[in-house]
Amino acid sequence: MIPLPSLPAAHALVARSDLPIPAWLFAWAASGVLIVSFFALSLAWRKPRLEDERWRSRGAWIWRVAVSIPVQVLLGAVGVGLLGVAVYAGLRGTDAPDRNLALTFFFVTVWLGFPALSVVLGDVFRPFNPWRALGRVAGACAGSVGVRDIVRRHYPERLGRWPAAVGLVAFVWLEVVYGAGGVTGAGLSPHTVAVAALLYSGYTLAMMGIFGVDTWCSRGEVFSVYFGMFSQLGVFEAREGVLGTRRPLAAATLWASVPGSLAVVVASIGTTSFDGAQEGGSRGDLEEAVVAP
Repeated sequence: MIPLPSLPAAHALVARSDLPIPAWLFAWAASGVLIVSFFALSLAWRKPRLEDERWRSRGAWIWRVAVSIPVQVLLGAVGVGLLGVAVYAGLRGTDAPDRNLALTFFFVTVWLGFPALSVVLGDVFRPFNPWRALGRVAGACAGSVGVRDIVRRHYPERLGRWPAAVGLVAFVWLEVVYGAGGVTGAGLSPHTVAVAALLYSGYTLAMMGIFGVDTWCSRGEVFSVYFGMFSQLGVFEAREGVLGTRRPLAAATLWASVPGSLAVVVASIGTTSFDGAQEGGSRGDLEEAVVAP
């Protein structure tokens, strides 16, 4: 058997606590709950129940204010400013992961905060999206000099949301695999995160220039697609300039109609499951199984 060196934690900020029950009992109980739930749903839920959205208008004036140019400029500027501060902190700040804003901002504030906000309030990431704000400004400047029509291309429908699915896996790989020292052995540093953010920004802005800002945000931009997926579970939605409410989960039945949407869902579930498994009690057994002759 090949000795395996101990690996550092995959996350920059990790907190552990002991279970109040044995780990094997927790695992069996969780598995039992899942199995019983699936059987119960297959027997009791035989007819579609979520297709009827029952959308109702709730406040046209609220949406008009939200999409007004001053508010859009302000929220976009906030998003760009926060991205800039986080990148600067990663490049010029301390190397200590627990004291650098970059890791906390990207992997806690944004990655964990926006899904929860999206389920409750809708697609709140859209107005704060820094790449969307920069892309719209760049598009306006390019259009004024006649460059936009030269580089603009039609987005292949068969690609759908596949670029977002691949990007989602890459983002989690950066945190969980590269950050675990699997590549360099040094762990995930704030400088690495800042460089990755700059590379992703360049790539995203280039794709927006080629396919259009709104098209790329709805198909290929990882965070817009990922957080937008969670917003389909909530009750708030804007239609034709009017803010309204719908039945919870109703919009989820329509979101997956775009090619690659299932890949985004599978990628989110798979990466989360891997993240939890490699931090769980079975990690040692898995490592022994891999290195055993």
